[in-house]
Amino acid sequence: AGTAPRLLTESLIQKLGQEDAATTKGKIAVDAYLRAIVPTGSAIEFGSLLALGDAAVIVGGGGVGRDGDHNGGGVTMTTTLLPQTAQVAAQQGAYAARLLNRGYDLGGSPVPSFRNPSQLDTLFLPLVRGFEARPFQFLNLGLLAYLGGGEAISQVQLGDRLLFAEAGSVGFLLWRSVYLAKQVALRNRVLIAFDWVKSQVFGRDGTRL
Repeated sequence: AGTAPRLLTESLIQKLGQEDAATTKGKIAVDAYLRAIVPTGSAIEFGSLLALGDAAVIVGGGGVGRDGDHNGGGVTMTTTLLPQTAQVAAQQGAYAARLLNRGYDLGGSPVPSFRNPSQLDTLFLPLVRGFEARPFQFLNLGLLAYLGGGEAISQVQLGDRLLFAEAGSVGFLLWRSVYLAKQVALRNRVLIAFDWVKSQVFGRDGTRL
């Protein structure tokens, strides 16, 4: 979505009947389980659409997902605004993947529950994660910002607990370490590290063909 919603997001907002909700501001309203809030009588099946990242905003609480479940109808005025960062989107993506992989019934209201548990699940699920899904909780791990000139700002925290904050060359080293660690393949890490070393030794190639 960024600073303005994309056409796909706008189309979904219109189909969900959320275009008049002032609190969502161009985002898809979802419940605490990232399920798009569906108006009563909609052709879209509740639980069939998950939205996350800066294209979505969590409204209400307790996993209420159907529009008719709110007092007086319409989207509830209570919103949870999260930072529009890749950190939030990554955590929400991992959360949505767990809901799907573990077989929760996303159409269950108000809380997604485990679908058709076996006898073995009945014994072990209460010990591991329970029959009902937990709502999404964002864990703030801090922020990293590159300033240029070999300097960066780094703030590492765990939730509301600040672990340390550094700026300058130390923050730059931490920024590069995290940048490399987030690459999905070893090949990418080697190529990026090699490019950094080459730029440091020979400078950046500013020529154009």
